[in-house]
Amino acid sequence: MLPLTIASLGDAPPAEAEFELVGDYVRLVRRYANNPEGGWPTGLVPTFYCGCTVFEFVDCRNPDESVVWFDEGSEKMSELRERKPVRSLEARLEAWLAGEQPW
Repeated sequence: MLPLTIASLGDAPPAEAEFELVGDYVRLVRRYANNPEGGWPTGLVPTFYCGCTVFEFVDCRNPDESVVWFDEGSEKMSELRERKPVRSLEARLEAWLAGEQPW
């Protein structure tokens, strides 16, 4: 799970803390600002890092059925827009705490 910010982890964050919810959300909004397929969806924030360029995102505007994954390195924005959320944030957090694989 991503921290809110790297700075929120204190003076000596772990080496694996390379992504953050706030900074990566801002980066995505800027990256897709002029995308012909449309900008980054409002309220869709990176929450879980899955490896390489794959993240799970939570739609903070919709608490039900709010978790969706996206591979920024190989997928188009249209694929994200067409993808259906796979579970609620509550179910995803329960799976994470139980050590279950999400997909």
